[in-house]
Amino acid sequence: MRILALIPPYTPLRPRFLHMIRGMELAGHLVIREQLDAYVRLQQTVAKAHQNRPSPEARDHGIAYAQYLTHTVRRHQIQLIVGMWAEPLLTLPERAVGDRFALFNELLGVPFLHYWASSPDRIYPETVLRSIVRRRMTGRYHFHLTHNQSDIPAFRSGLGFSQIIVVPPAVDEATFRPWRPASNNEREFDLAINCSRDDTRPTPFMLEQLERDEPSTEGIRRDQLNTVRSDLVKLLNALSSVSTDLGQELADALIDEQLRDAQRSLDEKMTAAIENRLAHAKPATDGLVQDIAARGRINRLLQTSEMWRRPFYAAYLSRRFKCLLMGDSEFEGWDVRGERLGYVAHYELARNYSRAVAGLNVSRQFDAEGVNSKAFEIAASGTVLLQRYRKGFEQLYQDGKECLVFRQPAEAAEKLQQLLDDSDLRQQLATSGVDRTMAQHRWMSRMNRLLDSLEHRVLEVMENAPVPFAVTPANKAEEPESEEADSDAK
Repeated sequence: MRILALIPPYTPLRPRFLHMIRGMELAGHLVIREQLDAYVRLQQTVAKAHQNRPSPEARDHGIAYAQYLTHTVRRHQIQLIVGMWAEPLLTLPERAVGDRFALFNELLGVPFLHYWASSPDRIYPETVLRSIVRRRMTGRYHFHLTHNQSDIPAFRSGLGFSQIIVVPPAVDEATFRPWRPASNNEREFDLAINCSRDDTRPTPFMLEQLERDEPSTEGIRRDQLNTVRSDLVKLLNALSSVSTDLGQELADALIDEQLRDAQRSLDEKMTAAIENRLAHAKPATDGLVQDIAARGRINRLLQTSEMWRRPFYAAYLSRRFKCLLMGDSEFEGWDVRGERLGYVAHYELARNYSRAVAGLNVSRQFDAEGVNSKAFEIAASGTVLLQRYRKGFEQLYQDGKECLVFRQPAEAAEKLQQLLDDSDLRQQLATSGVDRTMAQHRWMSRMNRLLDSLEHRVLEVMENAPVPFAVTPANKAEEPESEEADSDAK
């Protein structure tokens, strides 16, 4: 296929997007790369000058850039546009079609593959979420790529997305590869820990548990949820269909479900809470999590029970092993010990992972299942992957043969010590981890399967596309101004 990739300005997740694009190229597809940096900076400058209000200047810049992209699409006979995040697309010309807006790619008759490295309800403020919902990036012109099965309910019920594709993360083999042979027993460190900035600070109870050989992680989870219960009750009470009494009951039921199994989607927890404790109030709770902004706030409060895990595990293991610390996390208040490198460029990660016997991965807790890209990056680097269990992980690597999986801090320490004591086990796990990653978890193979499955759908869309609209000032739709119009658009 002939693909136009819209490359966003730098974010910590952009290297992953670039690796995904390279995977498309290695799979034999033609990719035209368009850097959005200059356009995004220009629109940000204009927005700041107008206090983030719509302006003719921003509209004109959007139209001019859309005309340039139109020329690129037609010149190269583009069949698919690929992009990450929503903001650039929302600044380009669009057209009101019934109760939604047709975005720029639809005006050109070209399908768009939206790559969501994180679900929109976790990263965007309410204003942007409302804008995404209003535009309804749905229908045959829009495909949505996510790494987590648990994103699907939010995508469907909250955002109106329909064509959703789940693909696990992967690695670029030119960037992540072993720097030292697996048989090299002279590693400088026992454990490599790579953590991005994290504002989670320890509570006195967490610090107390850190000093124990077997910390009470369930006690920490309960303690954390107790601190947000009142905020959760207020949030639920603010929803029009929920009474004060019901808000308190629902908050307690959701907290119980979160404690029972955090690795479920919000919809699964909500369904279980209603069925187990609030069957009498089901009519009042139907559709409660349809509002994407509300569900994002509910989810963030519930996931407070899990957000401490990354710094906690780092602090616990660093008290017992020689650690190499990467990333821009300050670990404020945690007393994480080891040699600090600070921020490490993406292309330098493999070399530094290779300096340690094992690499720690504690996946973020906003995803109910699956793993982040770090698991694959550690394994590809020739370092043993020490992974906290996540639902679905067993489909990616085999515990005890290609990695080591743990559920509690003491188990992580026990398994790491086992590695340090057994050089044959280290070599076997490291070698098998690399082999599995290169065989099944490269971006080239992921993108080859994805685009093969999409190609006939993309061609069908383009064959049945209407005559494309001209990109002119008249095609820039105005936002609905009245509350009534706004409600109708949703």
